[in-house]
Amino acid sequence: MDDKEIAKFLEKFPRNKRLGSISSELLSSLESQVSEELYEFLKNEHRTVYGDNFFWTVNPEDYSEVLNYWGIKGKNCYVLMRSSFGSLVYVDMDAEETICLNVHNGTYGILSGSKGIWFMMNLIL
Repeated sequence: MDDKEIAKFLEKFPRNKRLGSISSELLSSLESQVSEELYEFLKNEHRTVYGDNFFWTVNPEDYSEVLNYWGIKGKNCYVLMRSSFGSLVYVDMDAEETICLNVHNGTYGILSGSKGIWFMMNLIL
């Protein structure tokens, strides 16, 4: 993950407010499962709203049932962001992919590499 991509995302979608924390237990379990840059971002940002309420970072534990509903059973799949329209951005660490799932019609886009989350988010608008 490139700090330039994160900076570009934050420039395009400035922080609005923090909604709450991600538990230290969950952060500890994610540390060995996601990239170092993504871990540091989640550790620093926790649950935050961006871009006039367009995106939220989320607590990945809150979305495990949603992934199961869509048939996404990966042990190392984590929803990290959602849009105001309900689209979910998640990483599949086993497949090393970043996926944006449109929950309204079931379509999705995939980027190879789990570090592609910021690239994908910068493509959305």
